[in-house]
Amino acid sequence: MNAYFTTDVLSIESIRVYVDNIYKILEENGCKVDKFNYQKDPTLEKKSDTDIAKAYKYIIKAIKKSDFIVAELTNQSAAVGFEIALALGEKKPVLVLYNSNQTKRISTPFKGNTSKLLKVRMYSSCEDLKIIITQFLGEIKALLNTKFILILPTYIDFYLEWKSKENGISKAEVTRTAIELLMQKDTRYKDYLESIFKDKNE
Repeated sequence: MNAYFTTDVLSIESIRVYVDNIYKILEENGCKVDKFNYQKDPTLEKKSDTDIAKAYKYIIKAIKKSDFIVAELTNQSAAVGFEIALALGEKKPVLVLYNSNQTKRISTPFKGNTSKLLKVRMYSSCEDLKIIITQFLGEIKALLNTKFILILPTYIDFYLEWKSKENGISKAEVTRTAIELLMQKDTRYKDYLESIFKDKNE
């Protein structure tokens, strides 16, 4: 699964160990984690408008490509809040985490949000994180993971063979990308996905 992780606490040394642990837990569970926010240049805001525009476009693309996002929101940030709102707008499941040793409350827009795609969880240890994230991933996998055999006409298989060689990727990846593009445009499916996620958590 593709995961987008975002945070604004990399400069807080006491939280950095937890951020590192979140990445570790996600990757140990087979997730491909986007590292933009983990490796983000702290001087980005001082760079040119072109650099900032490129970063913005990358974030938009990464969130749309992801299956879900995880946000560490101990240091409550407008930028991270924007990314969360964007993900929810795309009907992506979102897990918001905050450290109880650093903050005792989280903003009302998160506490009061009724979207069943949004999970807000407090943690105080790496063990808490493992339990919370593993449970969240279990819910996501139940929705996303499936395998099936597809019998294709010769002309479609011929195209997939050509496209995979052109792009240097597998035929399965070509097929997945094409389906994901359809999914991104299908608003009725996004509403259906949200209803399924809601049913599983009631």
